[in-house]
Amino acid sequence: FQLVEYLRGLGHKDIGLVVAKFGTEHSPMRERYEGYRSAMDILGIEFHPEWVVQYVGHENIETELARLINSDRRPTALICAEDIVAIRVQDLLRKFGYAVPRDL
Repeated sequence: FQLVEYLRGLGHKDIGLVVAKFGTEHSPMRERYEGYRSAMDILGIEFHPEWVVQYVGHENIETELARLINSDRRPTALICAEDIVAIRVQDLLRKFGYAVPRDL
């Protein structure tokens, strides 16, 4: 929730999320997703389900991130649910030719 507020304060209206796939059980990843969704709703930011990248064991992050950034409309900011994933996402964005934080 706080990260969405922070990014909104910086002027972002298009915010995506990178989070480990979770099931119906209570889990930290579900809590992070629900905090993101709650903040988007409360702050009046349009939710785009296609901007939620769910990965399984870090294997499909590259494929899912490529799908996201190559779409016709992409977020201007991404929240990563784990620090290690944030580092991986930054590396992949650079590999795809994006400058972080200038482009995303």
